[in-house]
Amino acid sequence: MLFVRKTWRLCALAAFVFLARVSSAQQWSQIGPEGGFVVSMAQNSSGVIFLGVPDGHIFASEDGAAHWELRGRVGSRTDGVVAQIVASPQGTLFAAVWYREAGAGGGVFRSDDGARTWLLSGLEGQAVRALEMASPREGDLLAGTRTGVFHSPDNGKTWQRISPADNQELQNIDSLAVDPQDAAVIYAGTYHLPWKTTDGGAHWQVAGTGMIDDSDVMSLRVDSTNPSRIYLSACSGIYRSDNRGGSWLKLQGIPYGSRRTQAIVQNRDNPDTLLAATTQGLWLTRDAGENWKRTTPADWVISSVLVLPAAADSKRKVVLGTEGQGVLVSEDDGETFSVSNIGFRHVVGRQLVSDPRRTGHLLLLSQQDGTQLLESSDSGGTWHLVPAAIEDLRRKTEKLDFGSVGQVYGTSWGWLVQMKGGQLFLFDENVGRWRERRLVWTAAPTAKQNSSSRKTTAVTATRAPVKGNVLAVSEDGIFLATSVSIARCGPEGDCQQLVAFAQSRAVQDLFVSVDENQVLALQENKLGVSSDRGRTAFWRDWPAGGGAAHWIEAANDGAAIFLATDNGLYRSRDSGGTWTLLEHGLPAARMQSWLETGGRYYVVTSQGGIYVSTDDGESWARLNRETESNGFAGLVALSEGRIAAGSVSEGVLAFGQAAAQ
Repeated sequence: MLFVRKTWRLCALAAFVFLARVSSAQQWSQIGPEGGFVVSMAQNSSGVIFLGVPDGHIFASEDGAAHWELRGRVGSRTDGVVAQIVASPQGTLFAAVWYREAGAGGGVFRSDDGARTWLLSGLEGQAVRALEMASPREGDLLAGTRTGVFHSPDNGKTWQRISPADNQELQNIDSLAVDPQDAAVIYAGTYHLPWKTTDGGAHWQVAGTGMIDDSDVMSLRVDSTNPSRIYLSACSGIYRSDNRGGSWLKLQGIPYGSRRTQAIVQNRDNPDTLLAATTQGLWLTRDAGENWKRTTPADWVISSVLVLPAAADSKRKVVLGTEGQGVLVSEDDGETFSVSNIGFRHVVGRQLVSDPRRTGHLLLLSQQDGTQLLESSDSGGTWHLVPAAIEDLRRKTEKLDFGSVGQVYGTSWGWLVQMKGGQLFLFDENVGRWRERRLVWTAAPTAKQNSSSRKTTAVTATRAPVKGNVLAVSEDGIFLATSVSIARCGPEGDCQQLVAFAQSRAVQDLFVSVDENQVLALQENKLGVSSDRGRTAFWRDWPAGGGAAHWIEAANDGAAIFLATDNGLYRSRDSGGTWTLLEHGLPAARMQSWLETGGRYYVVTSQGGIYVSTDDGESWARLNRETESNGFAGLVALSEGRIAAGSVSEGVLAFGQAAAQ
């Protein structure tokens, strides 16, 4: 097989300059859905609220959580969980960060410009999960990491370990608290009971008398008016100590199912009022924990709570950060809540597809408050939930489990989902329900029929043994890989295997042109090419040095084939006979998504870069900066010169001139 590498041409350079100008003139914008996963919140002395999320981004609100804006990202990684935000008396912000990648650690970061830019401020490589002011003095910090407790007296410039490095129990710090009357008294919550020091860390002792053994201490709170009283939350429940941690009393009233309390917050105007953020809603007590009531739905997972200062003769405003609904606000001291996500768009997107029948009709498979399907008919302006009801009410399950969806598709007949088990469901817009497509298929003849014979090919009336999520959609049909072949199915589920691919048992990916004339199949280091609707096909080798192949696409005019591999994107203009590695601005990395629209090619790399080419792939320009890198879950066209990308953490992002309006 011949491998061809193109040389650089002046026309490609000119195209690159043009692309750079286009990119700089346009910008990305968030187009919804609103809401997302909130990890941490804090308020500075000026009243600005800051919100941290699981990919390092920080949002801010200057009007009491009514509106939000994206300020910046803590560090350059996209897997940085902002576990805690601390505002110093002078307004400097610090963030405790740990990375989701195993063994990657994290660190403490600092911002001096209201969360717009951040710099590492120590403990690099440490997974930091707790951060507190060690005293009212500016820059005096305490940090809890997987390996112990650390102290910095100088705004994070230097750090000193204050817990013994050889104590295996005094590690995995989840929470910290400091006595407001004596900064030498520090409490540390670990994966196994709380610990205490009275001399600034020189000596430590376990402080778990009265607690159930093996209690993971997730939150510690010293009473603002009585330092002898301490509250803590653990996997075994909520506890109170009235003797500075000498002994603990387990508080009753919160059911067993809500025992994972992720934060306890005290109302400073009324110290007996406590708010507990649990995995089953917000719980409230007005009598120091003697009696509790839940003031939100039980299916809300609360991750953080902020009680804002009250104006004269008014009730406290309470702000909740959740794992599904985003931000919620109470104007009556935590009794009732309403959604407050304007400007906060940070949902976890799994897949984004568009409707081939209507421009701007989008479907997002989202990991928000469980797995949901969200639909927009106005290019992301507004979103609503797609019903999960199944039309066949005789089934044991009357709702579709979106958590078991393997892939979503936009088709000429409506939204199509393929479940992880292989079943296909089509959404009927007229009735607002899903209908299962039970597939039957006709075996392709293995030999020519005698023209004089009246025998016909037998129909196998069984469910097609669908294999994985290898499926392609044309204007009139569904092409899918089964355990024995590649089959074409009509919208009603009538299927017939393609003669040219009757023995294709290990298909990795399929491409089918809109008119079905061109069928491409990836299988066992080979590319199958058919130009006659799957009647005949020939097989080509993959390009040498490309590594594993992942998907195959063809240009709309059929003049070129594109193959995504571990080592880059390849193009063939002779049906796979020769291959060209596409470079000149495009990295040699794994490609994840593809889109052709308006005479341009777009691709997304596994590192989160989005690239565009206006010259048939000869040159490429990146559309997003390194600090905007994220995992993406699909590219779709919105309108002329405007595209949308499904982000794994920011919902749907739009790029183009219209996005800036």
